[in-house]
Amino acid sequence: VLGVLLGGLMVWLKEDVYRSWSVLLIEWPDGSGQTRSSGFGDYSDQERVMLVTQRVLSRMNLQKVIDEFHLYPKLRTLQGYEFTIQKFRKSIQVETKENAGRIEAVTIAFAHPDPYLARKVIAKLADGYIQETAQRQAQPDEETVETLAGKLSAVKESISQKEEELSAYRVKNADGLLETLLSAAL
Repeated sequence: VLGVLLGGLMVWLKEDVYRSWSVLLIEWPDGSGQTRSSGFGDYSDQERVMLVTQRVLSRMNLQKVIDEFHLYPKLRTLQGYEFTIQKFRKSIQVETKENAGRIEAVTIAFAHPDPYLARKVIAKLADGYIQETAQRQAQPDEETVETLAGKLSAVKESISQKEEELSAYRVKNADGLLETLLSAAL
């Protein structure tokens, strides 16, 4: 009887915690899983995922999420942002799923007593992964555009110079060409 009473008391006092998680599938551009140059520099796929994870779980990003969703309000007023960010970071679980040495997915999980808030926070963190990756992948594209624009302007300048030379040749040799055409016609 005492055990049932203690068990009932624990169930009644225990706060429910809901875990929300998101799985991000990774499609590597060349499928090799090897080191290659991109907006991330020359890093392997594992190092790239770690770089994105560090940026998403940075102090600045986590502080934005805490402020946006009003997480840990009592803790934040008592202990300050540093302690609150550490607690928040510890409540986030990031795992990678590998197959044959290649990372195929990243799983992000967060637990909170409010299931809707847990879902919103995990959606925000997953969106951070997607945005960070998109920004990194856009950097090489911008560099390529700049390089091609420079080459295009050089080609345009070269064509313009050749057209001027051709025009000068025509003006210089127009009299000789006209005399040749007239003598051939007579």
